[in-house]
Amino acid sequence: GAGALRCGAAIGACARTRHWERALELLRRCQAESSRPGVVAHVAVLAACTRGRQSEAALALLSRMQLSALEADVVACGAAVAACDRAGRWAQALALLGGLSWTRLQPSVVAFGAGISACGRAGKWEWALALLGEAERLGVVLTRVAFSAAVLACARARQWSAALALLGCMRHRRVALDVLTCNIAINACSGRPWQQVCGLLASMQNQAIEPSTATFNALISSCHRGHSWAHALALLRVLLSSAVPPDAITYNAAIGACEAGQQWELAISCMRKMQLGGCRPDVCTYSGLISACGKGHRPEVALALLGEMERRAVAKNIVIYNAAISACALAKLWEEALGLLAEARRGGEGPDLVSHNAAIGACAAGLRWELSLGLLAALRDAALAPDAATRTAVLGACGAGRRWQA
Repeated sequence: GAGALRCGAAIGACARTRHWERALELLRRCQAESSRPGVVAHVAVLAACTRGRQSEAALALLSRMQLSALEADVVACGAAVAACDRAGRWAQALALLGGLSWTRLQPSVVAFGAGISACGRAGKWEWALALLGEAERLGVVLTRVAFSAAVLACARARQWSAALALLGCMRHRRVALDVLTCNIAINACSGRPWQQVCGLLASMQNQAIEPSTATFNALISSCHRGHSWAHALALLRVLLSSAVPPDAITYNAAIGACEAGQQWELAISCMRKMQLGGCRPDVCTYSGLISACGKGHRPEVALALLGEMERRAVAKNIVIYNAAISACALAKLWEEALGLLAEARRGGEGPDLVSHNAAIGACAAGLRWELSLGLLAALRDAALAPDAATRTAVLGACGAGRRWQA
């Protein structure tokens, strides 16, 4: 009647403005006044609750619809599956989609996409692919969003071959790829040979897909993991010559690649480019730089970087101290190593096992066996259990000092 129409209009207005609490309250009031709001009003509230991330409220409303024998339509079921996705209820999403097979309704591509996303969030990538296949069997026209959800499900489970196969499937079905989907696939290939990952950049360019900052970040990180600092820097040069803006993650990944390749001078050069480009070096930047200087046997540069951190008010963490102490140990600078260990103790985080092992190694290299034993005692006082590296360093210190009875 007229009351139901007015109620539905008011609920719709609230839903469109994302006022889910008001929409839900109006629905309850209409039911209390026997206005009997219909499916459209319920769907509007379902959608409002889902957009407002009120998944529990949306699912409770769907249950009440079923109890009152109010037949849900495709839109309502799609909203309910989306609510399951946001609530992390992948099994319930599958049950809702499966339950539609007993009705005259066929799930929409939106419902399938939400179900695929729910399975992906739960790490159930096989179920995500099964839903994609079921949608295709039912003749649902799959969109880029649905495919992207499936690619993301595979990426989260590190199923790189499945993610790449989905990209091929999209091309075969003439579903337009976008940079976000390609970035997801690139991240899925994390840990694969860098040549294979970088091949995806050429594929993107062949399809006139402009890479983003995130694309280059993932590719440079792949070169870092693959110990290919030269290709990481080549990618950085390509990025800097393009209109794509680099960020701190870009430079940090390049510095990490230089650190892994023991190219401390190139790592410093990356930081200077970073500063010229208007990016502020952070703790990750300095961690990579100090570690690179340590591996390059340039402790004086590592210590200068610590001073630069203080001047720039970049807070030091235990990773920074560990890198600096290790740099001093490699150069046999035991006094500087002990000074850094003491400074770390004064900080809030405090030194860990790696810090002590590096300092013990520095004392061993400086033939200060008695200090190594003192650090071993300090390690136990700090309730840190010595490991094989600790014992090797202490034995080396005592052996160098010919103190076998220590």
